[in-house]
Amino acid sequence: MALTDLQLKRAKVPAEKKQIKLSDGGGLYLLVTKPGGKHWKIGYRFPDSTGKPTQRVISLGAWPALSLQAARARRDEIKVKLREGIDPAAERKSRLADAVDAQRNLFSQWAMVWHKQNVKNKCWSSDTAKDALARLNNYLIPKLGTTPIVDITRNDILDVVDPIHSLGHRDTARTVLLQANSILDCALRAEVILRNVAQTIDLVKELGERTHKKHPAIFEAKALGELLRDIWGYSGKTQYELALKLSVFVALRPIEVRHIEPHEVHLDAREIRIPAEKMKKAIAHIVPLSDQAVLIAEQAIAVHKEAGGKHKYLFGWSKNESSTIGKNSISGVLHELGYYGNDTNLDDHVKGKQSWHGFRGTFSSVCNGSAHVLFDDIPTLETAVELQLAHLVKGVRAHYMTSAMMGARIIIMQRYADYLCSLRDRTPMPVIVDSKDAEIEMLRKQLAELQEAQSVGLRVIK
Repeated sequence: MALTDLQLKRAKVPAEKKQIKLSDGGGLYLLVTKPGGKHWKIGYRFPDSTGKPTQRVISLGAWPALSLQAARARRDEIKVKLREGIDPAAERKSRLADAVDAQRNLFSQWAMVWHKQNVKNKCWSSDTAKDALARLNNYLIPKLGTTPIVDITRNDILDVVDPIHSLGHRDTARTVLLQANSILDCALRAEVILRNVAQTIDLVKELGERTHKKHPAIFEAKALGELLRDIWGYSGKTQYELALKLSVFVALRPIEVRHIEPHEVHLDAREIRIPAEKMKKAIAHIVPLSDQAVLIAEQAIAVHKEAGGKHKYLFGWSKNESSTIGKNSISGVLHELGYYGNDTNLDDHVKGKQSWHGFRGTFSSVCNGSAHVLFDDIPTLETAVELQLAHLVKGVRAHYMTSAMMGARIIIMQRYADYLCSLRDRTPMPVIVDSKDAEIEMLRKQLAELQEAQSVGLRVIK
């Protein structure tokens, strides 16, 4: 007997039963449960793998969301499939599996797989991982996220990149394109796609030559003295003050300063030892400390201990014990001091007179240029400076070269610190040690061997 809407509305389960079935004919029925749920189901017989007819049941949906008329229409559709030899349950299972596969193979899913792989394999620093994720969320995923990765086309990628490029953000557009290429490569290696369409995009043709970011740096004596006096006159967060002052004397990259851990500072040996996994070139780096740098490091360690000594990083300061000062923290201080920020009179890629990273440029320029007289008695000065900047020296005797230059680097860092302090304090230039000094003589004796090493293929990689 066919059901009516009124019957469906009044249907209740008797006290002595857990559920009841109200049949509408043709295998369609409404299952009414004790809690009050009402669900449409249809029962039918279909041959199993041996050819034997077996009873099967599939759910159609809940009443009243699925009305009586709609449920009957679904029943009729199923009857047609049965006459065509199609098992509705098996078809539904296959369709759901396809939907799950499609969800797993969306561009957004592979973007996260790619990101997680790089983080897991320690291919990036924490900052790089955050920046990569931000680019995914800001550019790629909003436009491509819901597209199956197998359907991504060359034009889809250009539709993401071109608007970024048209706004003048050439380097960002380039990075986003390379990121899309890497994600598609990840799917290609997993054999989810047959080709990487991003590889058909010519970087230079579409986006132009890469622009190299400039890190503004002051190295002229008078201006450098003014900068140093402003830095030493700054009063703000203690961690910021100490991190900025240490940066002046050690020529490290900002990310390396931010992630110095207390146990990496060896005051007895007067050096900071940074493990390979923290360095840009993945090679451990030793930073000799001048007298001035030692005093700042001592202060930083004391402040760290006063704060409880629980922070992972030397310049950690928030409630999160695994955090450190932000990547823009010292840039903010330099901006506050009037040295870093937008200036319409400067090149597009320069933001002011002195950046945090620019202290490395200041060190290199002073040593190799404006104050060269301070260091001209040191053999292979240029190579020693490159090593101090952690610019990788490669060649058959590179390991020897790196260790042999430590003596020169110790002298360079102390003279450099003395020179900066003389500019800051407006005191006479430091007196240069006599060239017959024992350490200099030792370095001169190594010169022949170093030159021989250079002659067999040493080169500096920045």
